[in-house]
Amino acid sequence: MGGRRRYAYWVFAGIVGVSGLSVETTEKLMSEEQGAKAPPRAPGLRQTIGSVLAAAFGVQSSKNRERDFKHGSAMHFIIGGVVFTALFVLTIVVVVKLVLHNAGI
Repeated sequence: MGGRRRYAYWVFAGIVGVSGLSVETTEKLMSEEQGAKAPPRAPGLRQTIGSVLAAAFGVQSSKNRERDFKHGSAMHFIIGGVVFTALFVLTIVVVVKLVLHNAGI
């Protein structure tokens, strides 16, 4: 065990032993405390791309949409949307040209 993990274990063991709380209750309290301390993070590149694609197809979950509006940068999503739209239009143009060329038109 690392130093911090070992310390957390001993604190955990002390809380259980002194307080008389059950292990489950103590674990729940610790997880809630750790969840409250975690600072909100901006979506990473993978999450931003996923959000842009989900939004483009209309399947964005409300949880992810709320995360994007609270912690995301509008500029990242605008750039992602413009790039996606350009690639989508370019793909459609290439596919139509290939089909027309193969059809002999």
